[in-house]
Amino acid sequence: MRALQGDRNQLRQLIGNLYLNALEANDQAPGRIVISTYCQDSRRDADPLSGKSQICQCVCLSVTDTGCGIEESIRPRIFDPFFTTKFVGRGLGLSAAEGIIRAHNGIIRVDSEAGKGSTFTCLFTVEATEAGNRA
Repeated sequence: MRALQGDRNQLRQLIGNLYLNALEANDQAPGRIVISTYCQDSRRDADPLSGKSQICQCVCLSVTDTGCGIEESIRPRIFDPFFTTKFVGRGLGLSAAEGIIRAHNGIIRVDSEAGKGSTFTCLFTVEATEAGNRA
């Protein structure tokens, strides 16, 4: 069994921020939001000492929307504090989400195409645990 060790409140905030971002991306037309969790094996970067890559176990959180998508030109800035493309908003949701992911030693991947929606996938490395020893 795999268990993510982390701050429950921060992880709730992460899900809320990604959901709100997806909801706002769908604000001009009806759309779909899919939130999923799953486990997968992922290749970790090469160890600087041995030069070998490792396979690690990850818990993944994915939020997909069918909204407006993200234009290629602004994609590098989406995690910047106070950056927003919306008429109203503070631009802190994705910045806070990235901070939470980093605090949990995770990474985030963004797949998006303007006009076709976005998928934000968070990967968290986990340790194998005995059944019932989850946090």
